[in-house]
Amino acid sequence: MRKVTGLTLLCFFFILPAAVFAQEKTYEVSSTVSALMVREEPASNSDVIGKLKAGDKVKVFKEEHGWFQTYFNGQQGWVASHYLYASSESSSSESSASEVSNDQEVTIQADGTRIRTGPETSYRIQTMASNGDTFPMVDTQNDWVQISLPDGSTGWVAGWLTNEGGQAAPASDTSLAETPQVNSSNTAANGDLSGYNIVIDPGHGGHDPGAVGLHGVQEKDLIMRAINPIVSELEKAGANVILTRSDDRFVSLEDRVRISHSYNTDAFISIHLNTNPLTVINGISTHYYNNNSKSLAYTMQESLGSQLNLANRGVMYDGLYVLRNNNHPALLLELGFITNANDLSVIQSESYPADAAKGITNGLIRYFNQ
Repeated sequence: MRKVTGLTLLCFFFILPAAVFAQEKTYEVSSTVSALMVREEPASNSDVIGKLKAGDKVKVFKEEHGWFQTYFNGQQGWVASHYLYASSESSSSESSASEVSNDQEVTIQADGTRIRTGPETSYRIQTMASNGDTFPMVDTQNDWVQISLPDGSTGWVAGWLTNEGGQAAPASDTSLAETPQVNSSNTAANGDLSGYNIVIDPGHGGHDPGAVGLHGVQEKDLIMRAINPIVSELEKAGANVILTRSDDRFVSLEDRVRISHSYNTDAFISIHLNTNPLTVINGISTHYYNNNSKSLAYTMQESLGSQLNLANRGVMYDGLYVLRNNNHPALLLELGFITNANDLSVIQSESYPADAAKGITNGLIRYFNQ
């Protein structure tokens, strides 16, 4: 065996960090965000150590679960990767086909605008954009514009929903064709869920009661009251339903994600109820983490908002464990506050389980058949 000398170890000590540093890349903060938080850990609930503004450039050393590691004022920190895009300062060898060859930008002019994988409405939805969002332009095709997304990929948006609309708008105005619409009739969209595997994840259970609301009610009990109607409605629409728990037992967060990964899951839906020390806080919200879940989140929140007689708190980006560690489209639904008297009365009403079941089922039908 070759003898390792002290000099050899010393050289290895100094050379290895240089090799790691050589792989760093320069990224720029997207113009779609006014302030990007730098956090101590790669999680949205981690402490904030600083802020970056649109156009700021950072050196990235590592990627982990949708987060980039960088340094801020000499301190290691993490930023959400989907708000950064490769800067022109990165070496040419790091360039990809999706990088923009000109400086022209496109501004979205409608909330809920769908960004697709190709230049037609038949292509899959990648993500959503809001009024005022700005993206670098890559190419155009017929009435569609290809844009560069913050994660480095590209997508297509209907030109008539951007500031390019004057040049790209079709002869007959169909400007709302790519804007999500709420179905006020509360009935399922055309199509069904035949062949889709839907994992329903009732939150908490067993020794974990979840939140405790007014009059001592427990989140885990109220959740299970709605699970059978949800399963029944989904199966009636043709879905294959998998439950992470079907009774009052404890299931770890790791096992909940493991169950999702054990199937060819099309959607993972975690069911929860909310609490707040301020009893006036109320309403429902839909939470997502990965970009492959964003479009589903908006569609689901619209469906729930049209079905449940509760305030609409909107869609929220959230780094919860079952969302950030899930390889499949995953949502966490907060279906009302059990610390708010009005919300709790609705949640405990006879019609609530069926209404929640219809909202979830219709949301999935609309998403998979749009």
